[in-house]
Formats: sequence, C-alpha cells, structure tokens
Amino acid sequence: MDKRFVIVSLMLGVAANVAYALLLRIVEVPRSVQTSLMIVLLLILPFLVLHLRHFWRRGLVNIWDAKDEKFNLLNQIHESKRSLFFLGVSARTIMQPQIEAALMQKLLTNHEYEVRFLLFDRSETRKLRRRALEETGNPDAANEWATAMGSTIEMILRIKKTLARAGDRLQVRTYRSFPVFRMLIIDNRYVLMNYYAKDRFPAELPCLETGAPGNPSSFGYAFAKYFEEMWSEAQETILERDTAVKSSAAENA
Repeated sequence: MDKRFVIVSLMLGVAANVAYALLLRIVEVPRSVQTSLMIVLLLILPFLVLHLRHFWRRGLVNIWDAKDEKFNLLNQIHESKRSLFFLGVSARTIMQPQIEAALMQKLLTNHEYEVRFLLFDRSETRKLRRRALEETGNPDAANEWATAMGSTIEMILRIKKTLARAGDRLQVRTYRSFPVFRMLIIDNRYVLMNYYAKDRFPAELPCLETGAPGNPSSFGYAFAKYFEEMWSEAQETILERDTAVKSSAAENA
C-alpha cells in the first residue's frame, strides 16, 4: 500500500479528532454519544497501523501506478549498488544508448556489481506467435518481438566485449516458458514486478514492489526464488557461448 496513503490517513485521523473536539464546544452532545464517538475515532488509527503492518511484515511495500515509472530501468541502474536482475521477454526497454552507457559505467566503476538478463528464447516461434496473437491480435507481431530480442542480446554482448573482464559480470540467458510478468530484483533488497496484458505494454500497467527477498516470510522471497529457478534452468545464448569460446581461444593462443 502507498505510504503516501498512510500519511494522508493518519493526518485525516488527527484532523477528525481535532474537528470532533471543536464540535463539542459548539454543540451539546450527550455524554454517552461523546464517549462512543471518541472511542471510534481513537480506534481508527491503531487499526489502520496494525492493518498496514500486517502487509509490511509479508514484504508488501507498495503498488505503483504506471505514471510513477517505478520500473524505470535507467533509474534502477543508477540507484542500485550491488546487482540488478531482469526477467522479461525481449527487454525492449534497454535498447537505448543511455541504458548501455549506464550499464558500462556501473560495471567499470563498481567491481562487485552484477547484472543478469533472463529473456525469452526467440527460437520458440510457435509460442511467440501464439502470445502475439493473444496480446495484439496479430501473430506477425512475433517477428518484431524476435528482432527486439536479438538486438537486446547483441547490445549485451557488445558491452561484454567492450568491457573485457568486467563484462563477465554481465550475463544473459534465455528460457522457453513464456512469462506472464516481468521482474526486476535490485540489490537483493526488493523486487519490482508488473505484467503482460492484451493491448498493453508492461510499462502501462501497475508495478508491485515487495521487499526482503531473503526472508521466507516475505512474498519477495518467492519471486526471488522463482528467478533463481528460471536462471538455473535457462540456457546461455549461442552468441554468448561463441564469444566465451573465442575469448578462451585467444587467451590460450
């Protein structure tokens, strides 16, 4: 739940008590009614706090509207300190010069920083066309998606080649189970997640933020575990394997 909502609710609760106190000076109210109203107003705040605390203990931090752009990848690269893990289809949002520059700068200046990209396997043509038909009504949109996936992988591999050893901390793998949502895990501290829907880009949909991915009592734990399971079963891209082989051969020459 939005923390701004909590603050506004608390302010309204205080304002209601003040207004009630002023009202008692103007209107004559029976003592029993005064007592009942006072109890109700005083209970609003603790019940609200307890209700929100129940959600926070389960790792539910916030739900962001699309206009808030919480999932903005460039912002998260700048703000993250240790790692950034992405799960999605083609990562079209990272095919931008400023994203490429930010990734390179982060990997060059922070020697512990790690980036992982999990993308859909574009060779799964039938699944790609089926999902394109479901979401856009046009199965041929799968061709555009496949092109975007290839461009994303090429950009990542270009960064790896430019950074040499520092590029080893930038990894990309592909998987064959088409996702229903996309995910960012930042610094293993919190998880951002939105989803794919008909005639909508994920950026146009709400974003769920959960915290404490290392705590089994948090929903963030389940999302982080899901990512790790997907990562362990995913395949390195053919281009990345070829790049690794060529680099190894060059070092042994």
